[in-house]
Amino acid sequence: MATRPKSSLVTSAGEIGQLQFNERACAQKNLTIGGVYDILGNAAAAIRVGPFAALMVVNTDSAAHYIKFGNATVAAPTGIADGIFIPTGGVLYVSSGLNAYIRADDAKVGVYKVQDNVIAQTND
Repeated sequence: MATRPKSSLVTSAGEIGQLQFNERACAQKNLTIGGVYDILGNAAAAIRVGPFAALMVVNTDSAAHYIKFGNATVAAPTGIADGIFIPTGGVLYVSSGLNAYIRADDAKVGVYKVQDNVIAQTND
């Protein structure tokens, strides 16, 4: 009686790279955006999000707005020179990086924290 070959659960680095590559973005996928969010509120004042937080930022206004990362005293962005653009009615997925606070130029910009199983280890 012939024996069936053992199945291999080992995936090569090349196969992993192909699975992680995003054709439309021409880049590697780094974070799966889930469907569970914590409401942090509008960002008219600085909101503490913590370092390396995965955020969903929503602009509910009929005008474009901007967000900016920094510390607890971060000033509101004044435009493209010092802020990150969020289009009219747009949604932006972004990471806070090393910054612990986010602020927008208007109260119609909402911030949600994406819940996932990635936990950043920091000294903050």
